[in-house]
Amino acid sequence: MKRILLTPVVALTLALAACSGSTTQTETSTASSAQSGMTKAPVAPQVTGHMRVVADALSDVPLLPEQRTAIEQMASDSVTRHAAVKTVHAQLAEAVAAQIEAGAIDRVALQPKIDATADALAASRPLDRAAFEQLHTLLTPEQRGQFVDAMETRGKAAHHEHGMHGRMEQWATDLKLTDDQRTQIAAIVKAQFAAHKSEGHDAHAHGHDMMESFRSDTMAPAPAAEDLRARANKKADGFLSIATQVLPLLTPAQRSLAAAKIRARAQASEEEAPSLGE
Repeated sequence: MKRILLTPVVALTLALAACSGSTTQTETSTASSAQSGMTKAPVAPQVTGHMRVVADALSDVPLLPEQRTAIEQMASDSVTRHAAVKTVHAQLAEAVAAQIEAGAIDRVALQPKIDATADALAASRPLDRAAFEQLHTLLTPEQRGQFVDAMETRGKAAHHEHGMHGRMEQWATDLKLTDDQRTQIAAIVKAQFAAHKSEGHDAHAHGHDMMESFRSDTMAPAPAAEDLRARANKKADGFLSIATQVLPLLTPAQRSLAAAKIRARAQASEEEAPSLGE
């Protein structure tokens, strides 16, 4: 399940930083020599969801006052820039939740909202990449290493505490699943993830390489532009395939509980599509 952690880690590192000035490497190097002015403190308390992991990792890095000010502005700009993504994702999640509550999945009816989510993400991608590069410039080599170390440490901790098994257990508990329901749903989810194992490996490798390059003076080049509509559809297909198979196993009350969880998740996240177990 490492891809479940590393892919959001890279995406949200990109999302946290937004264009906010033109700090140069020389300026950063000069500023970093004032070691006595560096402090550790919470960063960007306003961010939520996976972005919180990135902000918390930056909280572990000693920063100069001017660096902290710039990063706080980056976080604020990021929240503003991704408001559109969060809005369309919430709309998609609401549509999926309503269908789950009703007991039937209508893929065709969901298509416009899936496309809108992909389009909103595509619009933010160039600024996300530029912002990631700016964050790289803002931090000294030592700080960049500390940030990546903190991301890895927090990622491992989150995987241990909130890995796929843990999230599925939480769903099972919240929906009050019977032992028989647990067994059948676990088999459905396991088969779905097994079918996409190679994709997960590729995503993990890309995420690892990108984060490791952040330590060096030269970042890895941006990947070739991907078809975000194709990606969003593939992600939606995986989730909806699971939902279609699971729905007949749930009672009306359990479907309502599942719908409520999806709606709540959408309010705290900026994922491309609802993710079972997150």
